[in-house]
Amino acid sequence: MIDKELVAKARSANLPEYFLRNGFKVDKVRDNKGIQYKVDGYGGLYVKDNMFYQFSTNKGGNAVECLTEVLGYSFKDAVNSLTNGTITYSNSTYSSNTPVITNKIRKVVMPERCANVSRVYAYLINSRGIEQTLVADLLQKKLLYQDKNGNAIFVHRDGEGNKIGGEVQGTSTYKRFKGVVGGTGRSAFEYKKGEPEKVCLFESAIDMLSYIQMNKDENNVLYASMAGLKKEIALDYLKKGLVVDSKVDNDVAGRRFNKVLKLEYHLTGKFNSVEIKQDKEHEYVYAKVSDDTVSLNIFPSKEDYDYYKPQLQKGIKSVILGESAFIKTDRTLINENLKDWNDLLKKNLQSSPKIEAAKKDKEVSL
Repeated sequence: MIDKELVAKARSANLPEYFLRNGFKVDKVRDNKGIQYKVDGYGGLYVKDNMFYQFSTNKGGNAVECLTEVLGYSFKDAVNSLTNGTITYSNSTYSSNTPVITNKIRKVVMPERCANVSRVYAYLINSRGIEQTLVADLLQKKLLYQDKNGNAIFVHRDGEGNKIGGEVQGTSTYKRFKGVVGGTGRSAFEYKKGEPEKVCLFESAIDMLSYIQMNKDENNVLYASMAGLKKEIALDYLKKGLVVDSKVDNDVAGRRFNKVLKLEYHLTGKFNSVEIKQDKEHEYVYAKVSDDTVSLNIFPSKEDYDYYKPQLQKGIKSVILGESAFIKTDRTLINENLKDWNDLLKKNLQSSPKIEAAKKDKEVSL
């Protein structure tokens, strides 16, 4: 049973800060009701303090209801997500409590660099299992540094090498903090091998580095961390002609991201309106698309179609998108029953011959 005080705390959580801290694109909006915040890509979702309202579904409520009704979280996961690791920096340059105002020019203020990188080294190598050679390569290429607070800063750079933002990863093993540098816009933390033919998309730099370490033979790939789930970044890569290989987390939000991304890519420019719905129990997403002349049920996979088939209205055609030549989704984490790539890296390291030998030596010494 979940503690009542924890539930009350979750219900009163600051939603604008929550969405910004988790990498969502948020716009600051001022109207006759004062200042509120619009979460981009979620059917007219507006949040203020601990309350939300979604125009596409005509639903509203507190912070916990926002995560369960809009993001598809279970009640337990919503409470845990809203009460786990919330950190506010009152005098920082991070955007964990600073809205991204999209109608103004962003000024990126990179956190002050610390000459000592010992905390970043210790955290990435000892706590996360990232190899020293990979960490050193990032430091040498000026894609990573340690700030004055001991955080790891993964630098976003444009095509000319200019700093345009960054992803912030706390290095404390007691309290986790993730965010983006204040002013960071529609950009990602990138690491390139060869001449990229595809981009592998991740939710965090840690997951990205974990995957790179486990797939050293890959070439002609661009690796990118979105610092969250941001379909606009994925669509930008598609417009550049790159195949998108989605490697986001194996959870409700990650699965929903993959399906919505595929739907939006196929449907953009074809219809006047797209309504995306989600079944809470089965976590399947489908879209009902309509304009003046067309009414279709559109499904990202045959499995989704088979599940919803008994509920479909007669006379309305259905379309199964299936696999896309431009959008791939990696099923490794699903098959391994793990949440993210760092979990898989740690699992592999634990089962490596060196670790097993060390365990046996320890058993003999006892």
